[in-house]
Amino acid sequence: MKRIFTIFMSVTMFLVSFVPSLVSAASLETEGLLSYEELSEILYSPEDYLSWVESLDGEEADEFIQGFLALSEDEQNLFLRILHPDNFSEFMSASEHEIGTIGTVLIDNEEISFSVVDSYEAMLENNTPITIALVESYSPARTRNAGDREFTRTYTSSVLGLTVTRFNSTFRFRINTNTLNPTHALSVHATHSNLNPGVIVNNLRTSTEMFSGRAYGTATWRINATASLTFVSHDLSLQMRRNGSSNQSRIQATQGNNSTNWRAS
Repeated sequence: MKRIFTIFMSVTMFLVSFVPSLVSAASLETEGLLSYEELSEILYSPEDYLSWVESLDGEEADEFIQGFLALSEDEQNLFLRILHPDNFSEFMSASEHEIGTIGTVLIDNEEISFSVVDSYEAMLENNTPITIALVESYSPARTRNAGDREFTRTYTSSVLGLTVTRFNSTFRFRINTNTLNPTHALSVHATHSNLNPGVIVNNLRTSTEMFSGRAYGTATWRINATASLTFVSHDLSLQMRRNGSSNQSRIQATQGNNSTNWRAS
């Protein structure tokens, strides 16, 4: 069954398709994690939220601000309501569905549409306020050896067309140029971006291995977040493999060993 598990929280309080364990703040890496009261202040108005985004460095934040300012006032306020920790559980439930699902969640007792997709085309076609996506991304050719190959996958959570949290992983491997079967798992390059003030994302580890004739590459992140009653923490892995001549990927929530099925490009 094609399921996509979220472990971002609150649109990005995100992405894991199992109900998170509630843990005490003392057991988390909470340095820099905002309290419920601090987060509520940032999400109090579009101006307050933009002030927080403007404090971040990077071209992605600048592009996000332009997109946010293009939203109507009602859309901006809906965006903030979706990110609010009070709606953590409702947003989480949006990701507990198969790819291709379009449904609704209750945000402040209002039905808000969501979709779970596996392509940029589907994201544009569905055009729902909340979108969870695991998609193939462009990977530039950087060949050191005639058999070297790589592919990239991106896992995102978006609100009103604006990407709030993004996980990106590029897996590099080597193939036999005659059979196209993998011979070496070379490296994994992992990046992320996050514009949800209630979430902190850290690169945890990357790994590669050859097993049963397949090349595997895994990137794992740790996500800590502020919810309405407590702090929560999860690990998210984006797993990639070369199986014969097929590039495949899946999402795994390392707590509870929940994972999606392998999906080909």
